[in-house]
Amino acid sequence: STGETSWDRPAGGKVVTAAEAAAAVKDATATKVKAEERAAASAQRAAQARADAQSQAQEEAKAAGEAQAAQQSKVAADSKASQSAKDAQSAALAAKNAAAASEAATAASKKAENAPLTTLPPGWEEVNNPAAGGIYYCNTSTGETSWDRPAGNAAGNKEETAARVVAATSAKSKADEAAMAAAQASSQARSAAHAAAAEDTKLGGAAQAAHNERVASEAKAASSATSVQQTANAVKVNAAAEAAALEELKKAEAVDLTALPPGWEEVNNPAAGGIYYCN
Repeated sequence: STGETSWDRPAGGKVVTAAEAAAAVKDATATKVKAEERAAASAQRAAQARADAQSQAQEEAKAAGEAQAAQQSKVAADSKASQSAKDAQSAALAAKNAAAASEAATAASKKAENAPLTTLPPGWEEVNNPAAGGIYYCNTSTGETSWDRPAGNAAGNKEETAARVVAATSAKSKADEAAMAAAQASSQARSAAHAAAAEDTKLGGAAQAAHNERVASEAKAASSATSVQQTANAVKVNAAAEAAALEELKKAEAVDLTALPPGWEEVNNPAAGGIYYCN
């Protein structure tokens, strides 16, 4: 304003007292401390969120593996149940056939016991001549013929009867054994089919539960990822606040306690001898 110059610092103007400067430094320091605390808390939450996200990712991978294993077990159980059902059907058919064979053997035994004896008296033969009227009997020694079966040879008849009974009894016994074995096999096959069906149902429930667990784990993992992102954003915001507080502290610490009077400026001119003041 006046062009006046001075090597001495002019007095006057607004003076910032030491107490005011100290108060400004104190406030800036408190602000910086709070910003650091918020930044540290955010960093801790971010670390915890990352740890939680990693744990959820591991749980998700585990649930996915369990779901896959459960599904594979169910597929195997489905196949086993299907095969057991087929086995039960085959065993039931075998039991039915064996029972029919047993009934046939029983009928054959009765028929054998009641069938006419074939042992003829000595010299007699059975002749089948449809042209003559069917079966008749002829004695080759005497030439005698008869439409009625000749009686005689009681010993031979008893032997034949006994042989028939033994054969029929043996056949019936074998048929009964086969029928019993088939019925037992059918019962075991039905039990196996029921057990396989129950296991299939159980594994189906386990597979569904594993799938539900996997879906829940995926949801948790997604939520954790969102939390990590939100916490990371908070860390950035608090870090910016901390940087701003630090800058304010630096400004407060750099406050010049004495301001120049209006119109005066400090000039540094080494060629002229260093710092002087100019209005």
